[in-house]
Amino acid sequence: MTSPTTHSACASPSDSSRKSTLFASHALFPISMMPDWLKDSAQVNPVTYGTDAARQLILFSPNWTSVMNDFLFLGVFATVFAAIGIVLSWRYLSK
Repeated sequence: MTSPTTHSACASPSDSSRKSTLFASHALFPISMMPDWLKDSAQVNPVTYGTDAARQLILFSPNWTSVMNDFLFLGVFATVFAAIGIVLSWRYLSK
């Protein structure tokens, strides 16, 4: 019988994609310190907007316009990708 910790060293593809979106956001360090190619990626990364809203709400006196813009981006992002997922599931699962 194997212990549960023997399989924890194996990273799944979803772990890799989650880590890449985390590192390509400003959750760990400011966007101004990123290389130019990563700055562009961080500008459209939803993790950037989620961490920005959370930081403002938890740590600082929030700028409500900025917080609302962050939530607006997250809502539009979720809506667009949910619509894409629905259309693709209709197309490929109905065959």
